[in-house]
Amino acid sequence: MKDPNPKVRSAAAEALGVFPNHSEDVKKALIAALKDRDVGPRQSAVLALGRVGEKDQSIVELVSKYLKDPDEQTRTNATIAMALLGKWNEDNIPTLAKALGNPNESTAKGASKALSIIGEQKPDKVIPVLIETLDSKTPVAAVHAIPALKKLKNEARPALPKIVDMYDKSDSDTRSDILDAASAIDESGDFAIPICLKALHESNPLDRREALIALLRFRNKAPEFFGSLVEELKDKDVENRLLALGIMRGLGQDMSKASPEIIRLLDDPDMRIRNSAISTLGSIKSPSPEVIESLQKALNNKDYRSRIAAVNALRAIGKSDPDKVRPLLEQAQSAESYDPVRRLITSALEELQPSQSSTTR
Repeated sequence: MKDPNPKVRSAAAEALGVFPNHSEDVKKALIAALKDRDVGPRQSAVLALGRVGEKDQSIVELVSKYLKDPDEQTRTNATIAMALLGKWNEDNIPTLAKALGNPNESTAKGASKALSIIGEQKPDKVIPVLIETLDSKTPVAAVHAIPALKKLKNEARPALPKIVDMYDKSDSDTRSDILDAASAIDESGDFAIPICLKALHESNPLDRREALIALLRFRNKAPEFFGSLVEELKDKDVENRLLALGIMRGLGQDMSKASPEIIRLLDDPDMRIRNSAISTLGSIKSPSPEVIESLQKALNNKDYRSRIAAVNALRAIGKSDPDKVRPLLEQAQSAESYDPVRRLITSALEELQPSQSSTTR
């Protein structure tokens, strides 16, 4: 805060505004910055005080004095700061909407947060302004409108067509924000699912992962994206393949059509993928002979963890078709040399034994 370069002092004041520890020392440093000889640090300090001064009436009174500052940027930052402090009125909305396109990113982000705060109480006043901003000739403004709409969730549903329309025209970071917003706003998945499916083709594996996680919200529409999940089993990223397998297991869908791709993963170089694929095969209802054959092969895997996964998978299948599974487990039991696996097989066989009553009948 005492650096000779005003840009450094301004950046320091900005940083204090997002500092997790809003101590009295932070507030004192920002208040001192209001007396800086250069306007930049003062602008940053006013905005930062709005972020750290919650429930502090003295800061509210101090910031309010800058609403009539000769410098336009300082006035704008003061308006944002007051809204962040919970002191706003509807007349502030146009100023905040204009600030979404401010070249200072901290100002634009502050305006976005301020509009989301106001929008929680006055969605009918804020959402139309944000939707209009999405059509703005200032792309920066549209980008910063998206997080505000996201925080308003279902109230912002009228904005979904325009948010989705921005996806193909945006850079990677903005597309990620669009995916986040669409997933948060769209409870039905009508708009969010198509965006998620597009994001599964992004070059960044983190973007694809984000799309996979977002799809979890829309389990009731699993048939619309199940085929894309199967394609994700070919993802070059290990974590994404694992995630796709996990999602598939939790959807309760008929996975028989996916079994060839899942079986292929039993030869994956990553042990976690192999074992997850084995577990996924065990969740298939009415498994094909190829599935059973693959699990039988896994019972002879060199890695005992894969053998354990195979036993558990066959055990799950055996609950509905014990006669198909018992011979395989009995054969594996006679060949198994590792005691923990052998005990697991014994336990599975005991569970799958015919009940006394069915034997009597």
